[in-house]
This record gives sequence, C-alpha cells and structure tokens, in this order.
Amino acid sequence: VDRAWHLFQEAESKGLPITLDTYNQLLSTLTLRKNGTRERYALLIEMLKKIQTDNLQVNVKTLNSALKVAVQTVRHESAMEICRDIFTEFKAVGVVPSLGSFYHALIVFYRKADANSPPSCLLREIIDELEARDELKVEDTSDTYFFTLAMDVATNSLQDPVLANRIHKLLLADNNYKLIGDGFKENLYYRNFCR
Repeated sequence: VDRAWHLFQEAESKGLPITLDTYNQLLSTLTLRKNGTRERYALLIEMLKKIQTDNLQVNVKTLNSALKVAVQTVRHESAMEICRDIFTEFKAVGVVPSLGSFYHALIVFYRKADANSPPSCLLREIIDELEARDELKVEDTSDTYFFTLAMDVATNSLQDPVLANRIHKLLLADNNYKLIGDGFKENLYYRNFCR
C-alpha cells in the first residue's frame, strides 16, 4: 500500500496524468493508510477533489471505493453520515449505484453491534429502486455480495418475510440469478431465505 501511494505521489509531482482506475484503487486503500475517521474522510475528500481537478468523471467503481471508508468507520453514526454524504454527492453527478454500492450501504446501516437501534427502512428503499430498474448487471466485484446480505438483513435483522420474498422474486427475475455469486454465497442466501 505504501509503495502504491509513493508511486502516486511521484507521478503527481512529475505532472504525469493519473487515470481514474488508479484513483479508484487508491481510494480502496484509504482505510489501510489512515487510522482515524477524520483523517480517512479528509483524505477521501482530497482525493475526490483531485479527480475533479484532473477533469476525470467519477463512476460506480469510484463510488464503491469511496464507500469502503464508511464501511471501515467504527462509530455507527459517523459511518451512516459518511455513507449518506457519499451517496448524495455521487447522485448529484449522475452516478447510478450498483448492487455493490447498496451492499456497502447495508453493511453500514445494519451492523450487528447496533442491534438495539431502531431498524432502518433502507433495505426496503433499495428493493423499491431495484425493482424499478430495467436491468440489473454486474458493474463491480462487490455486486455479487448484495443478494446474500440483503436476504440476511431481511430475515435476521428485520425479520420481514414479505421483504424476503420481494428480494427472492427480484433475484429470480430476468437474468438476475447470475448476480448471486458463487455456490457459497448461494448457500448462505438460501439458508437465510428458508428460515
């Protein structure tokens, strides 16, 4: 990680162009580079400003890389605030969240450590949005984790069989079943669905 950041800083100091893929990869490593929430968030904002300064157009991979900062934020309220801010900013520039984006949001909003807090309606809102889309597709490596976590949240956190059935219907629609991921994820999905 340190070597990647060193090379980035060297390229930047020499005025070499930095690609969006490079920025996305560096954003994914922010949590390994900085320890505190404020430091991570400040570096995230700095990197996003550099992307804008370089006239690069952010995409869903940039969104998902940025969301990893929220996922790794220890304090639940701070994590939710960072997650909301990131979604708001990316929506403002026209980036449509992928299943992986929603996966990261579910991790933030439905942490097991916060079982005493009132349940969030986020999963229902996500399913509403996904049902309205013409097509679901893999856009990021984290996309195949969505259905497994969504079913876990519906079944275990929310204990909502109606929502679980909506998720299952969405999975079975069109070619969405390919989004379940590997056999292990499929097994976890059905273990939760059949509870």
